[in-house]
Amino acid sequence: MLASLATSEYPIVLYESPHRIDSLLADALDIFGERRSFWARELTKTFEELEHGNLSSLLTKSRQGRNRGEFVVIIWPGVQEEVQGQTVEELLVWYRDNSDLSLKDVSRRLASDLGLSRSSIYQQALILWKEKD
Repeated sequence: MLASLATSEYPIVLYESPHRIDSLLADALDIFGERRSFWARELTKTFEELEHGNLSSLLTKSRQGRNRGEFVVIIWPGVQEEVQGQTVEELLVWYRDNSDLSLKDVSRRLASDLGLSRSSIYQQALILWKEKD
């Protein structure tokens, strides 16, 4: 599930138990890399705790103590690279080299953004993808 959220442009908000917080933070660090993050523990209770930093610092803090109470974890989105290119071919090359989108998804996105035929963009993309291989 975390891998499907890796390219989200929105903050990711998760609710986690104290028994699984270490593995959640470790998995998030592996999948997302180092990102700004925040946790809130024991919200609205006497021992409420708010902590911010990056994923590795929260993981270190989590491993140091005895975790009690449920956690709300917020992970900021990653830095999005701006798409660069003037022509359809340049845009296709940029997506091929800089994104994890499939050929089909790139064709669909460009056709929608540019108001062009998806099949013609797909045919161009096929040629460019084959050149890379």
